[in-house]
Amino acid sequence: MKSVNTHLRIIKAMFAWLDEEKYIAYNPFQKIKKIKEPQDVVKTITIDQVRRLIKEPDGRITAFVTPFS
Repeated sequence: MKSVNTHLRIIKAMFAWLDEEKYIAYNPFQKIKKIKEPQDVVKTITIDQVRRLIKEPDGRITAFVTPFS
């Protein structure tokens, strides 16, 4: 759906400009709305997972932090 809405946004902008500059008498895309998109759900980590990460960092984390200590 995102690419459809992206194309629609571009076409609407073009026709809005054509209408504003008086190249066309009427903007046929004026009342066209975007297609409804499903909301992306972002997975988060739990408090317990955060505690485990802090308690037992792996080599990548300690190697990254060590030079600054």
